[in-house]
Amino acid sequence: MKNTGIKHNRKHLSIGFFVMILLMPNVNLFAQVLTGQEYAVKQQVLTIVDKYSNSCNFYGSQGVMDANTILEFKQLFVQETNVLIYNDIEPEQVSGQFLALDNYSANLQMGYPKGLLVKINAASAVLSPAYPFGKSKTYIVNAMFVKNLFGLYNGTTIHDFSATLVLQITFSMKTGTPSDFKIYNIATPETAINIVNEKRKVGIDFGPEVYMINSEFYNPFFENSNGWTYNGENNLGFGIELIIPIVPALRLGTGLRFSSFSSFAQLPYTSSTSSSLFSDADGDQYYSNIIAELNHQNYYSTLEVPAQLMLVLFPKKKFNLYLSGGILWTKTRSAEYQLSGYTITSGTYPEYNVTLENIPEYGFESRQYNEESFDWDIKSSTIMTSYGAGIMIRLGKSMALKAGYYYQGGSLGYEESSYMYKFFGANEEMWAETSGFTFSFLF
Repeated sequence: MKNTGIKHNRKHLSIGFFVMILLMPNVNLFAQVLTGQEYAVKQQVLTIVDKYSNSCNFYGSQGVMDANTILEFKQLFVQETNVLIYNDIEPEQVSGQFLALDNYSANLQMGYPKGLLVKINAASAVLSPAYPFGKSKTYIVNAMFVKNLFGLYNGTTIHDFSATLVLQITFSMKTGTPSDFKIYNIATPETAINIVNEKRKVGIDFGPEVYMINSEFYNPFFENSNGWTYNGENNLGFGIELIIPIVPALRLGTGLRFSSFSSFAQLPYTSSTSSSLFSDADGDQYYSNIIAELNHQNYYSTLEVPAQLMLVLFPKKKFNLYLSGGILWTKTRSAEYQLSGYTITSGTYPEYNVTLENIPEYGFESRQYNEESFDWDIKSSTIMTSYGAGIMIRLGKSMALKAGYYYQGGSLGYEESSYMYKFFGANEEMWAETSGFTFSFLF
């Protein structure tokens, strides 16, 4: 028994973020280089670089840009709205460091009506390995080269540009051979996206998790006995979530969580007498009388490791729906209850027409509780069941927001509480249940 009050504020946040940092893996471990197709990829990439070099030479015709060359230029790129091209056509980059594909081609036509001369040595391009990227069986490779550009900008300014640029080129392996090579981005080496990190969009997702829950930690005696009122309470938990793909539509969810449960049970003033006779140590028979008025506050905190199977609907879209189910290994960190009120037990002996109380050796005891704290004597660890459903929204190439509903619950073992057992004869399983909403920011 402890007389120290239970603190309501759980100071676990700093511990959780410390554990998150310790568990955070190096993203390079998740990126697998495409092997066995290096020569074919190289030849196709160099072809794209050569086509890019040729299509960049926009020659005007009587003050009008060549529309066919502009079309060929655009067809080299993926058909996505987020394609960005390094702004090498404006002397002062007045429109920004990067331009969307349509803006780039429009600025070309307006800024260089008499054409633009571009020189690139495709054969000297330096190529990176090909890494998985974005959608299933899609890969990306970097091609770095020196680009020289010369032209008369707006008919007034000579633009003589030379710099090292990176073409970031994607291709598909759906047919088993590299195909559909397209330019995804054009950037400088310093601003090019990290193609190793981009694997994470279809690889392992991990990140901090916060969940708001209504939790219950209770003995069924509270719910099944007349007079008791029982309420679960709201709590906040946090942890690290890790989602490992098995196939695109099926994933394994795990991680590490710090959870807190609490509940409140109240017994207003009550007086009851047993309907059957009991025998004391001397063999005399009596009716048991109980008078009680109690407030019972429960607290339970855990360390949890979940193992969930997630069924993901629309796995290749930015907006996913998921269903999950599985188990949690739960380690008890603390399990306590706080008690206030009083209990009085006595025995009425019909043979002697007398009522005895305040005789502990006969089991007749009076007890006053003043917010005293006790430990539940339950299992140090247990297995709970869990299920849930929700949504996952992709935010860019390597981030996602996950939100949903979940439930978990299970038995914590048997408890022979000093007052519950002595005064009420209760010896039942302790249970913990939680339902609420979870939010994760995944990388």
